[in-house]
Amino acid sequence: MPEKFQDDSPLERRLTLFDTTLLVIGGIIGTGVFFNTSNVAQTVHTPGLILLVWVIGGIIALIGALSFAELSAMMPKVGGNYVFLREGFHPLIGFLYGWTMLLLIVTSACAAVAMKFAETLLALLPHSPPASPLAIKIIGLSAIWALTLVNYFGVKPGTIVQNIFTSGKLIALSILIGLGLALPRVSHLSLQPFASGGYEGNIITAIGAALAPVLFAYGGWQNSTYTAGEVKNPQRTLPRALIIGILVVITIYLAASVVYLHVLDVDLVRQSGTLATDVAQQLIGNAGARFVSAAIVISTFGFLDMTILTAPRVFFAMARDGYLIGPAAYLHPKYKSPVVVLIVLAALTSVYLLAGSYGALLSYATFGDWIFFGLAVMTVFTLRRKFPKLPRPYKVWGYPITPALFVIVAFTFVAINFCSNQPQSSYGLGLILLGVPAFFLFRRFNR
Repeated sequence: MPEKFQDDSPLERRLTLFDTTLLVIGGIIGTGVFFNTSNVAQTVHTPGLILLVWVIGGIIALIGALSFAELSAMMPKVGGNYVFLREGFHPLIGFLYGWTMLLLIVTSACAAVAMKFAETLLALLPHSPPASPLAIKIIGLSAIWALTLVNYFGVKPGTIVQNIFTSGKLIALSILIGLGLALPRVSHLSLQPFASGGYEGNIITAIGAALAPVLFAYGGWQNSTYTAGEVKNPQRTLPRALIIGILVVITIYLAASVVYLHVLDVDLVRQSGTLATDVAQQLIGNAGARFVSAAIVISTFGFLDMTILTAPRVFFAMARDGYLIGPAAYLHPKYKSPVVVLIVLAALTSVYLLAGSYGALLSYATFGDWIFFGLAVMTVFTLRRKFPKLPRPYKVWGYPITPALFVIVAFTFVAINFCSNQPQSSYGLGLILLGVPAFFLFRRFNR
């Protein structure tokens, strides 16, 4: 094995298969499971097509996860996607990924989820007045910095919090799904007709448009690879965690969509802005609505912890390579946590939270994420050519067709997102391109 692929990380390998699987699940399940079926129904108009879109999105996500399983088992180093891009293309491409994560993807996504967490928490509190923008920002900032403090004490405390909240969201979703399927009622779910008219363009373009919120909901499996340098037996653990995790998520998403379409007529699903809450209220009244609000609070808080736990590992790896300021490679001598990058990430996220709106922040995150999803899966091809004899404990199923299909879908999604989310996407592209001179400046400075 080439020396640069050998494990030389000073981080401690403490994450088990259970921990890593919950990181995969926690990185994917955020708020999309509670709302996005409504967005899909606005584009495709029958229960059959709505479920088909979730199945297609799940297959695409599974192909992406299988590709990442090959890459992470071959190169189980801290930084995950950054390392794949650095070795598969060029250090500049790896740097641009980390740069985009820091200035666009992670910070804006964390800020958006923190806002949703705060807004839902305030609505859940008894006798609370309508949430003011100031109150939302104060609570969001408190969550970000509290979880930064937890992760300051090392990977295990952050993982314990992650395990608790991911398990909590899975239990809450299982209860909602179980109630929806068990309580007797007249079902609105019917697969006839499977398709109907009234689409802009044709049914294929309608399905393509409906995939946008679905692919956003399925994104996030890559977060577990950032901590590859802290996973026990990573060649075996990472592929298993990725495959188990994505299959659990597909099952949850499909089951939740079945319940929504079972309880509510498809027209009501399309019109609902609080879909899971409306379904729970139909099932068990106001208590159901409060239950879903509590589930959203648990889900968003768990997502924040997962991101604050995993993302700093990418910036730590970049700093060790000389592509960020030197102090970013500092580890706490006792807790082995990347203290400097934890603080920088929390500070930048706080700036985004104070300055941005929920919708704009999500547009920034989605646009940047899928550019590098596509590029990362392309490295399956480039690394097989560059290092044909490198041990691969796992190989992606269906190569080369399945990873090629994923790359095509990813860049098609990026093009659609770029055209439909202006000016945020143009601002995002500008930030990414600013990383090119920054790369050469950091390299020269650290040399």
